[in-house]
Amino acid sequence: MEPEIRIEVSGLTALDQMELEQTEEWKQARFQADKTASGKLGQLPLVTMILETTRIVVPAAIGALTVWLTKTRREVTVKMAREDTPDGGKRQTVEIHAKSSQDIASELIEAAGRMSRE
Repeated sequence: MEPEIRIEVSGLTALDQMELEQTEEWKQARFQADKTASGKLGQLPLVTMILETTRIVVPAAIGALTVWLTKTRREVTVKMAREDTPDGGKRQTVEIHAKSSQDIASELIEAAGRMSRE
């Protein structure tokens, strides 16, 4: 089955990456240097985690991310994109940015529900 949904989490540090790589739901994710990093002296280099998956896996992956965000209280940006086959022509993108893990948790769960339906 082809991946249908792409989840990107930007604003992560190398330590965040090491923690998330050990989470079962995110083992298939890949990491790349964050495009928004300014490279200023004293600023940590940031990475973006990318997971391309199916609708069935999205609730578990987002649930694990929500638990991790609540534990770490990190400020991140999460972007979920869904593009159906050309026949359906359906395209959905949700971008969530919040400074509080509580703010982002409810939005993530709601967006995951929308993405995994249909």
